[in-house]
Amino acid sequence: MLLEINCPLISLLAGAEICKKLFLKPLKSILRTKKLRGRNLASAGGYYASCRRKLMRSGRYVVDSG
Repeated sequence: MLLEINCPLISLLAGAEICKKLFLKPLKSILRTKKLRGRNLASAGGYYASCRRKLMRSGRYVVDSG
């Protein structure tokens, strides 16, 4: 009885791992290449980081150390 319940769960977890391997790695590489190409949704993270750095330099952005 327990095996019957666990089997779908195990296959679901295995499926999730396969999905991660199939989709996350290509997705990351796609995002990386798009980031190099120009400003779009993929480069939003890098854009945010650079904005934050600028704010830190100007003193408006304060990093709380705690």
